[in-house]
Amino acid sequence: MSLVEYGVRAGWRESLAITVGKLVLQPLAVYALARALALPPVETQAIVVLAAMPVGANVYLMAKAFGVLGGPVASGIVLSTALAALTAPVAIALTGGPAP
Repeated sequence: MSLVEYGVRAGWRESLAITVGKLVLQPLAVYALARALALPPVETQAIVVLAAMPVGANVYLMAKAFGVLGGPVASGIVLSTALAALTAPVAIALTGGPAP
């Protein structure tokens, strides 16, 4: 509920960077690490899908506690949550489809 105090347009560049980092870069890094470690397909898919989840509330709580980027993080949570509905299925498809 405290996310309402920030406008979505406040710090949109930072919000976009946070969202791209979380929904694209982190899953790619996790996938590369899983491949480097030769993890089995199911475990690879599980960790990549977890990495493709949206930004969590803990990030917002830490931003508030440190007094840094509260607005962009709040907007990043909203944006990443909306976009994760698209990126999570893509992550599943790219890692081999639904687990057996």
